Amino acid sequence: KKSPMRNLKAASIDKHGSELRLSFTGDGFLYNMVRILTGTLLLVGTDQMRPEEMPVILSARDRSKAGPGR
Repeated sequence: KKSPMRNLKAASIDKHGSELRLSFTGDGFLYNMVRILTGTLLLVGTDQMRPEEMPVILSARDRSKAGPGR
């Protein structure tokens, strides 16, 4: 059985005109992982979640603590 552990090595957000581009680098990604990360960052960016909550969410290893993945 494969391990569900993945290492996120970098995340960046760049603005190109009116468009935001998110990039994620890691050793692999689980199903919907990038969508979930993006949804959580959108909550932070729209003041629906505090940036300080991100490390707590990541260390909790509990999907229900993160933002939407759709």
